[in-house]
Amino acid sequence: MNSCLMQLLREDAINEDVQHKYEALVAFLQSPESERLRKESEKYLAEGKQVSVRISINEGQPKYELIIK
Repeated sequence: MNSCLMQLLREDAINEDVQHKYEALVAFLQSPESERLRKESEKYLAEGKQVSVRISINEGQPKYELIIK
């Protein structure tokens, strides 16, 4: 989120791609799905696994999934 925000602030022109990414991150953090995924990821982190969240748009709806390594 910080890198998207910093990129938006550095550029003179509006970068719509970065702006959409930032908006998707904010929407995720405000969603109830965010809390559910954080709780689920804690289990994997306690096991020593690496966890990340993939955010995408599918048919106009946000889609969130955990990536566990």
